[in-house]
Amino acid sequence: HQNNNPYSLYSNNVLSILRDKNGVLWVGTDDKILERFDESTETFHQHRLLEQGHEHEYASFDGVVTIFQDSRKMFWTGTTVDGLFRLLYNPANIDSTVRFIHYCNDRDTALNHFGHLADHLIIHSMSEDTERNLWIGHMGFGVSEVFVDSANELSFIFYTKDSTKPKNVSSFNLPISSMWNSVVDNNNKLWFGSQGWGIVTTNTHLKKFQTYRHD
Repeated sequence: HQNNNPYSLYSNNVLSILRDKNGVLWVGTDDKILERFDESTETFHQHRLLEQGHEHEYASFDGVVTIFQDSRKMFWTGTTVDGLFRLLYNPANIDSTVRFIHYCNDRDTALNHFGHLADHLIIHSMSEDTERNLWIGHMGFGVSEVFVDSANELSFIFYTKDSTKPKNVSSFNLPISSMWNSVVDNNNKLWFGSQGWGIVTTNTHLKKFQTYRHD
């Protein structure tokens, strides 16, 4: 980062990075900034996920910790406070056409999707299974499965350890609630790296979780 150069990296705290299917390199930093790197000019172009003043009042730090593009070429970002965003842009004119769809854009929307707020909005990982469903790893709330319909509308199922279960939460026995990263293998088996419980894995059809951990 260079203070006097608006085309330098916004922050030296780089939390995520992805080259998308159009060949564009994206970088996620703190303060809800997604940056496009122009390799021909070696410049960074900044895009703020939420306008300043629209952040949650408890957002002392909110970074773009996950960048993911699915098989539909839909582009997703996950943050540490404000939840899930979808990025849309025209490859022919990127910076002037970038816009974001926010799936938890206020408290009421968050409550409708997640039953209650806070930890549900902390997204640390995203993966896609062979049925083109998305899986999100949350910090403090476990896992959510996201279905995208033909109109690109989203619906959610949640898997959590929380016995009090807010609405829309499934009753599967997730052993831990904090997930750091994830991957889906060729057998449609989902693997999560957890905080404190080693590896958590499930077959996406059976929806039964097991762990591999150091005793």
